[in-house]
Amino acid sequence: MYLNQISKQWILTTFDEDVWIAMMDYLEVGTTGTVEFYFKDGTSIKF
Repeated sequence: MYLNQISKQWILTTFDEDVWIAMMDYLEVGTTGTVEFYFKDGTSIKF
C-alpha cells in the first residue's frame, strides 16, 4: 500500500524555477569561490 502511494506522487524530473524559488532562501559566495545555498527550511549545502 505504501509503495503504491509513493508511485502515484509527483516526481520532479527536470529543473523547475518555481520550485527552486519556493525552496531557496538565499545563497552566499565566499571570497575563495565557495557557494553556500540556504533553504527556507533552515538547511544549507556548501560547494
